[in-house]
Amino acid sequence: LRMQMADWRAALLTAQNANSARIATVREQIAALGPAPAEGETEAEEISARRKELADRLVKLQAPGIAADEAYRRADGLIREIDRLLRERQANELLQVWPAPVNPTNWPEAAVGISDTLLRFWDEIAEGWNTPKSRAEFQSNLPMILLLIAVWVGLTIYARRWIERFADRLQAGGSESRRHLLSLLAALGQVVVPVLGMWALSVAILQSRLLGPVTLQVAMALPFLGFTLFVAIWLGRRAFPTVQGDHPALPLPPERRAEGRFLASMMGLVLVAEALRDVSMTPQAYSDAVTSIATFPILVAGGLQLWRTGQVMRQVQREGDGQSYQLTLLRLVARALSIIGPLGPLVASVGYVAAGSAMIFPAIITLGLMTLLLILQRAL
Repeated sequence: LRMQMADWRAALLTAQNANSARIATVREQIAALGPAPAEGETEAEEISARRKELADRLVKLQAPGIAADEAYRRADGLIREIDRLLRERQANELLQVWPAPVNPTNWPEAAVGISDTLLRFWDEIAEGWNTPKSRAEFQSNLPMILLLIAVWVGLTIYARRWIERFADRLQAGGSESRRHLLSLLAALGQVVVPVLGMWALSVAILQSRLLGPVTLQVAMALPFLGFTLFVAIWLGRRAFPTVQGDHPALPLPPERRAEGRFLASMMGLVLVAEALRDVSMTPQAYSDAVTSIATFPILVAGGLQLWRTGQVMRQVQREGDGQSYQLTLLRLVARALSIIGPLGPLVASVGYVAAGSAMIFPAIITLGLMTLLLILQRAL
């Protein structure tokens, strides 16, 4: 509803200037007639009639803009009311106390829900295989499925490795802007090529015709999941390169850069795991206890990785020289990660799972966006 109201508000804002050119022309015509006669004075009948005609025309031309302005203010007021309701709902959700994931009494129910989700994958595929029509379509599409799987393996594993080695060779001459830019463009293939491979895998699974409601949603989400993971890997390799140039963005020793690449990949896996949990479990409307316990290990993993990333980034301020804006910003980000990383799982452990999720997952995404901005800024 808010999106619809926002569209109307934008249209009404444009409509406020309706007939603006005509209105300006009529006002100029009225001004050309000179000032209206004062009380007790008269003017020529032709001028008086013309003045009245133009005044009536001006009122008619202004009417749509006035109506649009009134409707705009109404739409804007409704949007503010909707925003207030959304803020209240979000606050209530963040402050909602779910069953504590560390409480052992909640574990049996969660175990049933999680196992039911895993078994549902097998049951849906088995049901499709036992359906003669689905099995016949699978056998008919088998050559295409095998070809798409081969494309997935080639693009996701072998082609990506070749592109990584090629990008590293180009980046070895990072002191030259041309080589740096070519290295960046080549490294983009580390995202585009494997995502195309994940798309091929998704199409191959869909062509099997053996899917049910849950497995269908997971198969359709594979390109997005692959994009999330490979972008995280790419950002890690650009922020913590294997071959460091003359003026690195994050001056770190080789062992810390290797750890940074590992942490970036693991944070991508955390986002993928949470998306998989949401896609596979949300449609089944499990209880809060099941959702809380299924989310908690992912939150803990994400929190640990954020905390450790903060520790690695603190190494940057010791290794780097000077007090540049970049190093100051990194120091602040490192402190924030060192706080958010442990705090998110801590509040989730006592039942504030939504609040913990609102800390960990957006923090990972924000860190990735900041890294992307840093990469683009240095490239430009």
